[in-house]
Amino acid sequence: MENSSKKTTKKEDHKNNKRIPSKKVIFKREKELITQHIFPIVAVGGSAGGLEAFKKLIEKLPVDIGMAFVFIAHLDPNSPSNLKQILQYSTSLAVAVIEDSQQITPNTIYVLPPNTFVTMFNNKLKLSPRPSNKRLFLPIDIFLTSLAEEKKNNAIAIILSGLGADGAAGVKAINENGGLIFVQDTKSANYESMPTHAIATGFAHFILNPEKMAEELIKLGKHPFIGEKEEDPIVENNGINLQKIIYLVKNRCGIDFSHYKKQPLTGGFLGE
Repeated sequence: MENSSKKTTKKEDHKNNKRIPSKKVIFKREKELITQHIFPIVAVGGSAGGLEAFKKLIEKLPVDIGMAFVFIAHLDPNSPSNLKQILQYSTSLAVAVIEDSQQITPNTIYVLPPNTFVTMFNNKLKLSPRPSNKRLFLPIDIFLTSLAEEKKNNAIAIILSGLGADGAAGVKAINENGGLIFVQDTKSANYESMPTHAIATGFAHFILNPEKMAEELIKLGKHPFIGEKEEDPIVENNGINLQKIIYLVKNRCGIDFSHYKKQPLTGGFLGE
């Protein structure tokens, strides 16, 4: 009986070890994704209360999530930022301060240096100085719009707690280019304004608290259409994104159409 018990324990240990990829395996996968530029980029926008929500989200994510995160927060342009140190305490992912023309890598969280805004071009993060005039400044919309054009179906937007409407215009661009949109539910948000404006666009695919968002991102990272080459969404005749429908049907109904041929699916979903 003792020997049987020990064998079982070894098997369980072996199974547990298989669930946690080694650093070598993670590095190899990262290298493949970087070379092909096919991993999803998650743009996370937040203002007042957004940092706390983001910390709750990232503490649930595995180190090999296979996505990159860019956190755009409304910060005081004249104050030093310790976002990198704050976030690193909450996650096993790497956290980096963005440098101009930086190539983005998966399994990393990127944060802005003070007094700047960021755009995406040629798979690189481009930094620009924040405008000095007093006009309305919308850094979340700016980044989401550039990300949508660059990454198309591999772009994901997350709008968290905050004041104002920054992010609402950006989620429209993400949706039009085939990306997915998560918005924090107003019950869990400390400030409802940003989530409310994003939800009002009608483009939010998921309205969840931060912990549930993390669960959905983990599922999403395992889905076949995530990490495919960036391309214009399959819209056929009716302006409907077929790839997005396949994911949402699997998520809501448990039925996976990702391995079906495109022609029968467009006939079924789009009425061709």
